Amino acid sequence: MILEQQEEKTIEILGKFVLELKKREKASTPQLVVEQVLYWTDCHPALVSKICQLILQSESTIHTNKEKEYVEQLVQQDLIKSWHTQTETEPIPKIHAQLINNQNCDPFWLLLSYKQILQADSLASNGSTEQQELLRLGLVIKRQERLRVYNRIYQEVFNSTWLNRTLEILRPYAREISTWLASDGQDASQLLQGEALAEALNWTKGKGKLNPQEDKFLIASQVFNLRGT
Repeated sequence: MILEQQEEKTIEILGKFVLELKKREKASTPQLVVEQVLYWTDCHPALVSKICQLILQSESTIHTNKEKEYVEQLVQQDLIKSWHTQTETEPIPKIHAQLINNQNCDPFWLLLSYKQILQADSLASNGSTEQQELLRLGLVIKRQERLRVYNRIYQEVFNSTWLNRTLEILRPYAREISTWLASDGQDASQLLQGEALAEALNWTKGKGKLNPQEDKFLIASQVFNLRGT
């Protein structure tokens, strides 16, 4: 139902947008401009509205066979590369803030759940708290019981580089535990040793209750270290 409502809203926005393009004689083929807007947004109403607004505010004309290049350049410059300058109520800054300061899930595990979806392109929904939160935030979308990142704009903003950097800020052992979990706990080379283990254990002080998988990883690391002594 929510997706249908979003699609209806998108159709309404784009209908008015096409009328404006024709009225201003801004594009030779308005429907090809619409095609590119949908390519980047996948019917996300707020992003569709934002891109349409940016196009109409621009003084340049969209020439025939230049629709793809024009929209891509606009999206890259005015949305993806400059999202930090957007107001907090706009989609990208809003999602970013809710990911980092999430009150419903531990942000680290929320982002690990997102990482699984990002890397898989499409992942079966398991109904976990983290997946439900990602859906609520609008970062991912569910179709036919599978989850994927909502649109290409979000894929480029919240990409692997951003994700890994953010995970490392949230946990000093982010890379190791992520790889260890991906191996179903079989990759012993990812277990912490020496100073890295001491740093991790020190980091846990005052952190309260950790995720059971995190506890298991730290315990396994300590046991592994005992074997080597």
